[in-house]
Amino acid sequence: MLEIVMNNVMRRKARTFLTLLGISLGVAVIVTLVSLSVGLKSNALDMMGKVAGDVTIMEEGQMYTMSNLSEDSMRKIQNINGVKMVAPTVMLMDLSKGFNTPGAEMRGVDPDMEQRFSSSSWDVIDGRPLRGSDSYNAMVGTVLADQLNLNVGDTVEYMGTDFKIVGILTFGNTLLDQAYYINIRTAREIAGRPPDYISMIRVKVTKPGTEEEVAKRINLTVPNVEAWSSAAMSEQVGDFLSIIEQVTWAISAVAAIVGGVGIANTMLMSVIERTKEIGVFKAVGWSNADVMKTILMEGLFLGFLGGVIGILLGVVAVFVVKDQIPGFAGEITLLLITEAMAFAMSLGVIGGIYPAYRAANLNPVVALKTE
Repeated sequence: MLEIVMNNVMRRKARTFLTLLGISLGVAVIVTLVSLSVGLKSNALDMMGKVAGDVTIMEEGQMYTMSNLSEDSMRKIQNINGVKMVAPTVMLMDLSKGFNTPGAEMRGVDPDMEQRFSSSSWDVIDGRPLRGSDSYNAMVGTVLADQLNLNVGDTVEYMGTDFKIVGILTFGNTLLDQAYYINIRTAREIAGRPPDYISMIRVKVTKPGTEEEVAKRINLTVPNVEAWSSAAMSEQVGDFLSIIEQVTWAISAVAAIVGGVGIANTMLMSVIERTKEIGVFKAVGWSNADVMKTILMEGLFLGFLGGVIGILLGVVAVFVVKDQIPGFAGEITLLLITEAMAFAMSLGVIGGIYPAYRAANLNPVVALKTE
């Protein structure tokens, strides 16, 4: 039976090729989009854990570069019971370089506070860390350094100001390792902000497990701020990115279903062309179940081949996207590959149900008379 299935699939090579093309492209879209959304989610949650702090504070109703806090707010937060230390950040985005372009993001930090706050999450792999006396020196993440071929001692231009690279660091996170890091005073200066301006304040709590409680105290004590515990912030980000992942699955499924329709069409045409042949099989003793099994196996085989080809195309596409678009670190998991393959094979079987039913119910006498 397997030999019959293989021969039938390869009988019309051009039609089989077009069918495989349709389903493999659909599967490739699934693998590419879903892997990128899963990778983005993984990187975002990892970033939250490494840089956000136990509690993260921004201006109420604003996010990152739009947030407008002050050192007065930071001093009030520092004095709240349960707060161990704070670290300010000024977020900069040079839109003249283009959205999501290497070198567009810069973070202003207080070198002394950052050393204490982030010492466990960042690692200087070349050069030295920022110092309080640095004005126009910068550190650069490893990913960005590789993208722009930057080395310690090089000079880079950002928002019309030249900076000398004094160190290369890594957080072990794609998103964080794509930014420049400079002295917070200089960040305020080039952004035209007041000398006490802060975009985001990060907090470490005195006692682990009290993050939610400390966040509530900050919200009640300091006006016009919004404090989030790391767990709450990660949950919000995770929920949002999970919705994106579901949407990508839905979009990808539509593309793959088109391939499934192609399978149904191919197999129906095959059944019509082989009507006399099917009549012969039934005349020599094949049951309706044998005929259905043969046709469904053809659909399963087409789905399997389309799935394999689609997964390979998807993997290649993910690597191409990773090279072309910084920050899109795709994550191809065994679960994703299994789901994509199961989806492709399911389409093959579903696409073969009607042609198999039609073939099984052919009257052998009528079929044998068919020219």
